[in-house]
Amino acid sequence: MLSISLFIFGPKASLDEGGNTRALVRDPETGRPVGSGVVKKFRGREGYAEDINFGTGRINRSNFINDVVEMLKVIDEEFAKDTGHDLWDRETRDDILKSGSAFSGSSKHLFSPGKISDEEYTSYKPTTGDIDLMVPEDEMIQLYKTLNRLESSRPNLTRKISYIGHNKLGAGTDQINALFAYTWDDSLPEGEGDVFFQIDFEGSEFSGGRPTDWAAFSHSSDWEDVKAGIKGVAHKLTLFSLAAATSPSPTNARLSTPTGTAEKPKISYTKDRKTGEKIPAPLKSMRSFDVVSGLGSRYQKLDWTHDGNEVYKYLTRPERITSTRDIKQIFEGLFGSDPSPSSEDIKKLGSFIGLLQLMNERLSPQVTVKIFEGVVIQLFGRGASALSATDINKDIIPKNAIVNKFKELVPDVLSSTINIDKMKEQFYSTYKVRGQSGYVEDTGSIASVDESRYHSSKRLFEIVKGQ
Repeated sequence: MLSISLFIFGPKASLDEGGNTRALVRDPETGRPVGSGVVKKFRGREGYAEDINFGTGRINRSNFINDVVEMLKVIDEEFAKDTGHDLWDRETRDDILKSGSAFSGSSKHLFSPGKISDEEYTSYKPTTGDIDLMVPEDEMIQLYKTLNRLESSRPNLTRKISYIGHNKLGAGTDQINALFAYTWDDSLPEGEGDVFFQIDFEGSEFSGGRPTDWAAFSHSSDWEDVKAGIKGVAHKLTLFSLAAATSPSPTNARLSTPTGTAEKPKISYTKDRKTGEKIPAPLKSMRSFDVVSGLGSRYQKLDWTHDGNEVYKYLTRPERITSTRDIKQIFEGLFGSDPSPSSEDIKKLGSFIGLLQLMNERLSPQVTVKIFEGVVIQLFGRGASALSATDINKDIIPKNAIVNKFKELVPDVLSSTINIDKMKEQFYSTYKVRGQSGYVEDTGSIASVDESRYHSSKRLFEIVKGQ
């Protein structure tokens, strides 16, 4: 399963509707999983994440919000016992939890009852999947240790909520996919009065006790997108593809090996897929966007040439010191500064539908087609990730919604020649859900968008190059 804040799909972008995590049995001494992934049980059921269904009326959204916030305060207090300091700044904790600003993706709307009523929320999202919650990024390793301790020392966090466990194989610094049980009616028999729900603790940038503007933007899911049936992943994938399509590499540029120098020039080579001939390795797009670094250069131009061609060095993410997380600078890097973006333009940058409107207003048809095809490849191409571990329709429906909204709002993409039907056929022919032979469980690896993964296919390179 694809596990953005990923985006990932990223370093990070959690995408899964309904959640895909499971609670693993752990050795209380080491915190390591027992055996090859033994799943914990609660009230007779194995701990796998489920949808939270507000549409039936059995679980009340307002009550659920209050119960979860109460439980998170308990975790904060337990964290403080282990560390001597709070997980969230005590002066801002209540406000960011109760206002929804500590939550990301569509979870921000779930936990914003003052902005979105129970009736409106339930009408557009009767079922809710994993809850995305931001915590200071430098506290993630200790949070992992505290959660491990709570599995055995205090699983019953509140009267309504019990902590079951998580799926991480080791300490993670980006995201922890944790599983909780919400007992909405303890008078019912085992398995009937509880729902397992997933909270993804996301290591995020904080300042002054609050998530920064960048943290909120990089993990956003606009309510208008939600109302249109568009998941937050659409926004991030479009940003990734935008950065690639608007920064094609120079013609005939060469890529240096990591050890190449002007004195000892070394060029990277690859094999042509059709002929097997050794050829210079092509450069990908010059810029990349990811939800950790922001918008930045993927390459650095070197001061030497090779056979008359410019030579570039590939920059690893830590080397991309010129990357920007400033929202206005990101806008101008993607769409240009002429005309200067208005506050409404900046707002549009934070939503999928807004991005499509900006593409119509500011980009050429040729570029919008490249962006569209880049998104399609990320949804259905080789190496594309599944959105659901339990139901193939939870992958088909949201991905189709993304493609259809593109076609509706950006008519120029109808000229694309990419064979979406064939890509879908190939992608879904190998799609596996939990319980099917060949299904591979999420191992709890970081939920990050590895931007190289989405720009590695030959077809995407061809698109970026305008071929």
